[in-house]
Amino acid sequence: MALLNYSKKNVLGIFLPGGACVRLMPGINEVEDTQLTIMKKNPLFKQRLKTGGLQIMMETVGKDGKRSIEDMLEYIPNIMDVKLLKKIIDNDGRDKVVFAAKDQLELIKNPTKKAETSDHFS
Repeated sequence: MALLNYSKKNVLGIFLPGGACVRLMPGINEVEDTQLTIMKKNPLFKQRLKTGGLQIMMETVGKDGKRSIEDMLEYIPNIMDVKLLKKIIDNDGRDKVVFAAKDQLELIKNPTKKAETSDHFS
């Protein structure tokens, strides 16, 4: 699986041949390698890569088939996809990564907690 960083504020849908659609949320998204290969042929996808709206992240997978804890802790605050966060919580098994994913999921579900702890209004 490849990671794509989508830096815009809207949801992006990229249609593949056959009618399938890949949905990219703002932040980091996980995409199948076969889908990424097909998307690289799309001229609009190429343009977004050139302008910096999309970034293909490096595949740094360890011996156990997982990305390093440091990389995951760096990526998780940028993940807004609830399904991907739940997948990380269910499948990763490393305490730090699972804890960070649960925190991010809680922040998405209850954004007022972040506003309450903000120093902006004090």
